[in-house]
Amino acid sequence: MSAEWFLSFVNSVALRVLRARRQSALCYEMTKKRSSTWNRKFMPCSYWMLSADSYVAHRPKGTVRRARLQEVREATGFAPHKLGKEALSDSDRAAWSSVHPSMMGGEYLPDLEPAVVEIARIEMASTTGDVISLRAAPEPSGAISYQLVDEYEQELSFSPTTTPLPLTFGEIADLLDKATIADDESIYAEVIWGPLTANAYEGGDGPRGVEGFIRVVSPFYPDLEPYFEWRVRQWIAEQLED
Repeated sequence: MSAEWFLSFVNSVALRVLRARRQSALCYEMTKKRSSTWNRKFMPCSYWMLSADSYVAHRPKGTVRRARLQEVREATGFAPHKLGKEALSDSDRAAWSSVHPSMMGGEYLPDLEPAVVEIARIEMASTTGDVISLRAAPEPSGAISYQLVDEYEQELSFSPTTTPLPLTFGEIADLLDKATIADDESIYAEVIWGPLTANAYEGGDGPRGVEGFIRVVSPFYPDLEPYFEWRVRQWIAEQLED
């Protein structure tokens, strides 16, 4: 993949999004909401135009390292290399895991390939802090393809897998909401609702005890986090009614 082709791809996608913006005002800042009303038509202008600050903040694969990096940068304005690099070495991972298994959350995700960017992730408050990462990649045709990966090399099923423009808020919310472990027909197959069900009914926490277990974050869709907080509260209410 040449630098010239990649720049041409980014410019092409941005131009097509701007045209969509003029036609139907799809690309604009979302208003923060805490209710059941969400702007499902919101579309980021590009997945390859992150600010330098946002790039640094979201580069590490590890959830704990991301949080610690943010704390250090806010306090000092400095990003230590070990906190800020994408992946830890095997020896560094062993050192971090010796403190607590939850510090490994995200550290065993596959490395990002060139030009591939993480656009959202599901973080779980499990013992090992499991993470599922949604990634976007440029295609020679000008389309955008998507990868959904976890730390266990499971095949995950989701839709859509390719789009001509960045996903709308509604599309990415539905994609994550309905994603499953491929060929798993159990009640635990859904990547969000399966772990909640397991922790509520097999872990002994009960429905009320799983609020805060799932966190969905994205540098491109800031409302994904409050949206899924609301969806989890919905799920808990439905379980308590049964």
